[in-house]
Amino acid sequence: AYRLARAEEPLSEAAFRRTPLDFVGQAALRWDGDVAGQLAFDPVALGWQTDQGTVPAGSSWRKNPIPTVLWEREGPSFEPLCSESEACRGYQVHGGGAPGAHACRCSGHSNGGALLPHPQMVGR
Repeated sequence: AYRLARAEEPLSEAAFRRTPLDFVGQAALRWDGDVAGQLAFDPVALGWQTDQGTVPAGSSWRKNPIPTVLWEREGPSFEPLCSESEACRGYQVHGGGAPGAHACRCSGHSNGGALLPHPQMVGR
């Protein structure tokens, strides 16, 4: 969750813990600033948001919607939000040829360079 600290007090972890902000509404993934092509999703409906066991108590946590970089070695850790090509979905370091530049839209990064074409996580 995002947190704020009051401007008139010294910045400290305790100050930030006093003012956690709630997430509101859906979130979205956006590539290269293209609002028309962004992909909205509901983290609550996906089970990707919780306020149980969070610190500070009552704050919320949301799962990062981009699968881990281990995709290349082990495959996707969960079903990505966006549709991936078969080349990307089947790509693993020891499982076939490289998918090519920017073939994977939701898949962490490659060994040495980003596969994600400038993703942005958008939320309120």
